[in-house]
Amino acid sequence: MTNSPASGRDRKLCPTICPSRGSASSCSPAKKATTSPPIRASPKPQKDHNDSTMAAVDSTEEDLREKQESALRENIRTKGTNAYYYAHNRKFEVPADAIIRSGPGIITGGAPVPLDKPDFDCSLTTVDGGSTRLPKVPPGSVKVDKYLLVDENEKIQVIVDFNEILKSEAARQNLSLDSVEFEMSNESSFTLVCFTSDKLDETGKQTAYALTCDNLKHDVVAEKCKHRVNKDKKKVTVNLVKQIAQKWGQLSSTGK
Repeated sequence: MTNSPASGRDRKLCPTICPSRGSASSCSPAKKATTSPPIRASPKPQKDHNDSTMAAVDSTEEDLREKQESALRENIRTKGTNAYYYAHNRKFEVPADAIIRSGPGIITGGAPVPLDKPDFDCSLTTVDGGSTRLPKVPPGSVKVDKYLLVDENEKIQVIVDFNEILKSEAARQNLSLDSVEFEMSNESSFTLVCFTSDKLDETGKQTAYALTCDNLKHDVVAEKCKHRVNKDKKKVTVNLVKQIAQKWGQLSSTGK
């Protein structure tokens, strides 16, 4: 008797010996192992780099302010009125019932108040024989209108010969750098004053000789302009440094 080959169904249900039971049993074929796909975490939203930087800066500045404030308060707490920062602890408030006094010479705030003019002549002040004076042309001074003009490219020289101006030999001998004052009012005007002992008026003031020019033909570099006195030749020279190198031809813009 021959056995027919087992059908497909029979092959699937063929008897096998189950090791655990020790008897024949039908076993179904092993199922393939299945794995579920990995769960991916959703990406976290990223903050803008600039926002993070600004937040860090703000936090740092605030921490610094807090530390400074803490140090300030600690200094006041430990040292009291002797603290270096004690002034920061005071608050100034004007009481509601405060009396504010006002009047001449009393400053209470508000708009500027013009000062009264002095009751003395400040145009020329002499101390110890005229050694100290204000650099200003005194009233009654003699006008100097004769001078030599040397017009160079980068500077112009004004030379005053006091041999012809001063009346006495004593005045000529006393001519020195201390007796001559020079001042630039601005870039286009200057004043030269020579104080002498030629004669005194009834007030005891010295006679002064003044050369003034309020309208130079062109602007000069005021801080570089200087004067010098030649005591031997009795001459005073004013050196005016030009802003633009050029020939002037004359000293003032009015043709003088």
